Amino acid sequence: MEERNDIVVVDARGKECPLPLIMTRKALRGAAPGNRLRVLVDNPTSRDNLLAFLKELKCDPSAEENGNGEFAVLATVSAEGVKAPESAAACPAPAAPAPAENGVRRGYVVVLGSDRMGTGDDELGAILMKAFVNSLGEQDLLPEHVLCYNGGVKLLLPEASTSRSLAALVERGVDVVACGTCLNFYDIKEKIATGRVGNMFLITELMAGATSLVKP
Repeated sequence: MEERNDIVVVDARGKECPLPLIMTRKALRGAAPGNRLRVLVDNPTSRDNLLAFLKELKCDPSAEENGNGEFAVLATVSAEGVKAPESAAACPAPAAPAPAENGVRRGYVVVLGSDRMGTGDDELGAILMKAFVNSLGEQDLLPEHVLCYNGGVKLLLPEASTSRSLAALVERGVDVVACGTCLNFYDIKEKIATGRVGNMFLITELMAGATSLVKP
């Protein structure tokens, strides 16, 4: 990290997701509200993850292309941006499951790392995964988060037999997160029917803070 008066420069070129986001969070610890932040990256996935992260912190981010596949993500540090890394440093789990709100139980996280369930026959695995996802909405308590990565992001495609069930969960207040790196790898980022695009840092945080973690 390089500081020039009120400008904080983070050079994350050559770093793969989620390192650019981690470096940016660390830089925010030493920044003051109103400081300008300039993060240099060399891949669109990191650019998009940073834009989403800084937008959530109300840092008014933008991006410019510097040529040769390099990007600069620009933002103005807000009070939320300064506080966020400190508050996220530790997330101790409560001793008992948190109460449900509108049928969604806080701390209950479902992880979908494949579009198949179990090992063995792939056709059977697809049938089982469809049954599992479709059953989530029939439970008395819904998960707070559903995290999709690797082949699990394919469950969000419009043609997938699970997309309607996942969209229904979103409508009922469940946070469905898809790994942006995985969406880019399969070239389906613009095709998913529901959920929001996240990153591995966010997925790791949500898994670490879970009081009940289910992975079929």
